[in-house]
Amino acid sequence: MYRCNIITGEATPQAHLSGDIHSAGSIVFYVLTGGAHAFGKNPLDQQVNIRQGRPDLRRLQRQDQPWAVESFRAHNRSYDCT
Repeated sequence: MYRCNIITGEATPQAHLSGDIHSAGSIVFYVLTGGAHAFGKNPLDQQVNIRQGRPDLRRLQRQDQPWAVESFRAHNRSYDCT
């Protein structure tokens, strides 16, 4: 979705709450796993997995934090990357 920039008249991307939630979840995952990315190791895989809504939660399962895995799974059910 785009909106018109009042000053320049150009179309600019509009921010969505889902983007904020994705960013917050990525930061939490990074902290809990000691620096891992929830959608893969290399940038190309990350982009594909983000678009397809396929996080890799195995690193969380190796940590002793089952509440985190369930939380990520619950939010992933309603994942919207638009």
